[in-house]
Amino acid sequence: MHLNRVIQSLGFTEKEANVYLSLLELGNCTLSSISRKVRLPKEETYLILKKLVDNDYLWSLDSGKSLQFGALSPQKLIELFENKLEKARMVLPELSALDNLNQVKPRISYYEGRKGMINIMEDSLSAQGDILCWADISIAHETLADYYPEYIRKKNVRNIFVRGIFTDDPKSQEFMKKGELEKREVRIIPREKFPFKNEINIYNDSVSIIAHRELVGVIIQSKDIAETQRSIFKLGWEYAGLLAKLQAAKTDNEYLTILKNMKSLQ
Repeated sequence: MHLNRVIQSLGFTEKEANVYLSLLELGNCTLSSISRKVRLPKEETYLILKKLVDNDYLWSLDSGKSLQFGALSPQKLIELFENKLEKARMVLPELSALDNLNQVKPRISYYEGRKGMINIMEDSLSAQGDILCWADISIAHETLADYYPEYIRKKNVRNIFVRGIFTDDPKSQEFMKKGELEKREVRIIPREKFPFKNEINIYNDSVSIIAHRELVGVIIQSKDIAETQRSIFKLGWEYAGLLAKLQAAKTDNEYLTILKNMKSLQ
């Protein structure tokens, strides 16, 4: 990705990103030097510089002879955004409470394209508890294989645990083996009997549904819907656990005992 677009993704305009990158390249310099570098009038360049200084992305120093400008180092810039993000997380419960005061109808947000699928996955990283997931991992990896390592890294940093019910294939077996390392518990069900065509994630008061092959998805924000989906997941989780025990049974008596427990779920 072009550097200018990366900086823009942090909230800079195209011209602001150009000014910031130019200052990184030039080092400390005057308004005239920056104006020539970015090919903008001095008046417009000054207004951009002032805004970036006000936002702490640049610094300025008046030596008495000239006004010098300098860019915050990339590392300091990242730290600045991380601090802002941490402050936002600290007030998230209060913001959520305000958001839910008059919330009657479920909120449904629609996403499409590969970027939209990533946005849905990123939203699940706001989870305040476990993420409950139904998925065919092999289908999910058709479109997001290069993104999942970054998702798992962020999830682990935030200490978010996943409980997943996945259809049986080599990829789900791999996820199961890496469960302890990647903060995940997996239960596997037969694909031929329970084919999953999309991925469902349940977290907070949200349910996200991703159709990976069609590159469309939604996030539904509703406490009642999320609680119902958790109950359905719990039923599937218990069934998948009993199924695993049944497959591992070593004696007829053990097999029959587990079978009776499975019948109690019917």
